[in-house]
Amino acid sequence: MTGTIVHTRAVDGRRRADGSVGADSRPTSAAEPHPLFGHRLFEGVSDSDLRKVAADVKQRSYPKGQYLCYAGDRAHALFVIKSGLVALTEVDERGNPHAVHVFGPQDVFGAMVALLGKPHTGSAIAMIDTETVVIPDHMFARLVREFPGLAVNVIRELYGIVCRAEETIMRLTVTGVASRVAALLLKLRPLGAVDSGPVTIEPRLSHETIALLLGTTRRTVTRAFTNLTRANLISMKRQRVVILAPDKLRELAEGRWHEGPDL
Repeated sequence: MTGTIVHTRAVDGRRRADGSVGADSRPTSAAEPHPLFGHRLFEGVSDSDLRKVAADVKQRSYPKGQYLCYAGDRAHALFVIKSGLVALTEVDERGNPHAVHVFGPQDVFGAMVALLGKPHTGSAIAMIDTETVVIPDHMFARLVREFPGLAVNVIRELYGIVCRAEETIMRLTVTGVASRVAALLLKLRPLGAVDSGPVTIEPRLSHETIALLLGTTRRTVTRAFTNLTRANLISMKRQRVVILAPDKLRELAEGRWHEGPDL
């Protein structure tokens, strides 16, 4: 099943030297920590070493609907998602887009293809306003040479992507749409959110967009939201989703829901 992507082309219509499309960007200030310091991919690398080896990384903003890269483009950079939501999409023979993977805050996109100099297999689009750190491929290759432990971190990152892909396949085959909606809502929570107490989801995604991300129809997503509301797992406040019972929503997302109605 498909949804509709409303998108924009590059802001300035040109590709940058790092291969990404145009977007607002700014350099890293010397007064603030390096934007990659503390990220799991760069575990073991100090702030000073990052400043020395990766001083020219750019923090780049992509408004909703703008592409980070296009299918077939050679990968010249990798992206660390600071905030927002990015979907990797592929187009079927009818020209309909399908989201094959979703990247949220702290996820890394394009690491392996950038290291290998391979083309992107899909197009990456910002589903909501998204902030990234863009690392040129030559700079990341230098980091890996100087800090060999990063290669293990890349493998860990790829393993995480594979595990999430397997979970997605499992949900598509053995769980209902409500379970997949629950998993997506949990992914959209603010960083550091815990499974206790209500939490508001800031990004406002349309049911049509959620349908695209989950591989279903808008009507089915709307029905799932109605059922989740009736089960007192979520509510709507000022057009935003409020997770009322994160622990119960996680049970549903993981297929452990044994209370109330069959969702």
